[in-house]
Amino acid sequence: MSSNYQTEIVEKWNQALTLAQSYENAPEKFTSHSKGEVTITACQHSDGTVIKGECIISNCKAAELVNILEVTDVQTRQKFDNKTKTLKVLEDFTHQNEKFSVRHYVTLSPTVIISERDFLYVEHCQVSENSTIYLTTSVDGIFPSDKCIAVGVRATNVFNYLKMIQEGDDLRVVFIGQYLPGGWIPTAVANQAVYERPLGVVNAAKCIGKSTRGV
Repeated sequence: MSSNYQTEIVEKWNQALTLAQSYENAPEKFTSHSKGEVTITACQHSDGTVIKGECIISNCKAAELVNILEVTDVQTRQKFDNKTKTLKVLEDFTHQNEKFSVRHYVTLSPTVIISERDFLYVEHCQVSENSTIYLTTSVDGIFPSDKCIAVGVRATNVFNYLKMIQEGDDLRVVFIGQYLPGGWIPTAVANQAVYERPLGVVNAAKCIGKSTRGV
């Protein structure tokens, strides 16, 4: 049986899913940014840019991509997310036979004048007949504070959403994310960090020997 805070975490995950899918269902809100190994578009929002990336991963299954995204070994993660400093699993629990994982992630600072950021978030993968959804979202104020001490400046992962659909041997991936850096950070650095996020999918695919192309 889930504890009260675990139930709240599940509710927060579902709320983040609804918000992410509201952007997925409104492509008219996004403007083109770049196209290459992944097609990147952006939606400007007063609370922070919502970034979207779409790509096709050749000869790939959803489970292969999820497996690399869920890895906690720092050296492995740095191959597709070179900003990783530490990543720890704080608690795993099940809710209605579904696994949820609460994690603490610390990013490396891009310069000495910018503080490191850390994220306290929940991760969950939802598999259905037609798609696989991997989503993370911050759980500050829900997960017990005595179980996670902030490092640097606490940032907020509003949602980090990946939807994977099998198309024959290939995998179509839609990534949508919104983040609030917290504290002071130069606009140019913040924007660069946001627009680089969809490239994490490309780098993760390369880690498992797959190639990608934009859509």
